[in-house]
Amino acid sequence: MPPVRVPLFHRITDGIRITARPTFLHERSSAAIGQFVFEYHIRIENCGEQAAQLLRRGDERARP
Repeated sequence: MPPVRVPLFHRITDGIRITARPTFLHERSSAAIGQFVFEYHIRIENCGEQAAQLLRRGDERARP
């Protein structure tokens, strides 16, 4: 079964727009054991007038 895409989610704060597109991964999930796996594509855009720099990236929660 192909991945299931849901709508985009976005938020603008201080001129920076963060857009997330979650995708549910059926092949890596198992409802029988309560395991549901998603992947996220993240886009970061500077919509403001001031220059910005990404200093870090990554999700510390995803690491064991």
